[in-house]
Amino acid sequence: MMILQIGGNVRNIRKIKGFSIDEIRELTGLSKSTISDLENDKSNPTIETLNRLSQALSIDIIELFKKELNDTEPCNAVSNSIKLENKDNFIELISRDNTNDEDIERIALFYIIAENEDLYSNVEGIYNFEKHGITPYIALSENGRYDFHGSSRSLLKIAYNLYDGYPADILGTLYNLDENDYRIALNAINIRLRGNGIEI
Repeated sequence: MMILQIGGNVRNIRKIKGFSIDEIRELTGLSKSTISDLENDKSNPTIETLNRLSQALSIDIIELFKKELNDTEPCNAVSNSIKLENKDNFIELISRDNTNDEDIERIALFYIIAENEDLYSNVEGIYNFEKHGITPYIALSENGRYDFHGSSRSLLKIAYNLYDGYPADILGTLYNLDENDYRIALNAINIRLRGNGIEI
């Protein structure tokens, strides 16, 4: 599987900011080999690793994804205030779950579900409102009732990862998203890691 290659961005930003690999290692707690592998696109970093790097470099995590995908620069679609395309869907989900403003994990999850029609129309297989939790093994099963394909399936993996650290190759998963779902994923990452607000 091909992955998005962000190593060049990490290396360039690090050099522009005047940091050595050793200084980034000290700031992030990551090993020198982890940072080197990431800069040379030899690893698939977790969201947490990317978050540590972006904090050490004093940049928005989205800056790490500035390479083009499908001849667009998706980073332009992300801002500090995130606009909902499907506001009614989002309000219904957070109301139904009684999600409070500080529950960033659920807000990121419900943002993704609300913005993707395929996921929203099958929300009962993704989230259990009675138990207030996700149901990943049903939603992601190959033979399951709620078997998503393509971009929706990849977006759901990112949603689960942001919610509870569900194992996902983040860069490989982002690569499999269509342009709209890529924008949704980057916005959700910003919601989850930076607490960026949603315009309602």
